[in-house]
Amino acid sequence: MAFGGVRRGVSRFVKQYEYYNKRNPIIVRGTAGMGLFFIGDVIAQRMQPRDSIEWQWKDWDYHRTASATTWRALVWAPLAHYFWIVLESSVTPRVAHLGFLRGTMLKVLFDFMTVSPVSIGSFNIWMKWFETFDHEATSDHARKRPRAHLPTLVDLASFKKILFFLCAYSSIPNSAH
Repeated sequence: MAFGGVRRGVSRFVKQYEYYNKRNPIIVRGTAGMGLFFIGDVIAQRMQPRDSIEWQWKDWDYHRTASATTWRALVWAPLAHYFWIVLESSVTPRVAHLGFLRGTMLKVLFDFMTVSPVSIGSFNIWMKWFETFDHEATSDHARKRPRAHLPTLVDLASFKKILFFLCAYSSIPNSAH
């Protein structure tokens, strides 16, 4: 009986979220992403080793959390919104005939090769800017660490392994999946 009220409340919340998400998807996703990013960063900071055994609120790096959550709302929410529209309208129809697993793997590979370097690079530059508020330091950081802006998947050895796996998996008939 008690779970019925919770279920109705969650159902009502999901319906409201879907309604507002259809009307203002970037704002809703940006706000939801900020909240989840905020919670995740606070939890991550609590898990980091500290000098003291017990974490206290004075240990919280609120500046890091604020700059990361603003990046999530102002940069990533619009970028991801339009990226997913392109992915679903352009890439999904082209890989649908490959089956669910192969198609999903190719979409993930496409994500890592196109949007991840941009998003990781913009995140690192954004964080450096909010750390220093100095154009020179931020541009030096961006110039000196371009490799840090790439996901590990772009690493040549990893890329070869993924291509080998995709090719090996592609040779299996689709009816065997």
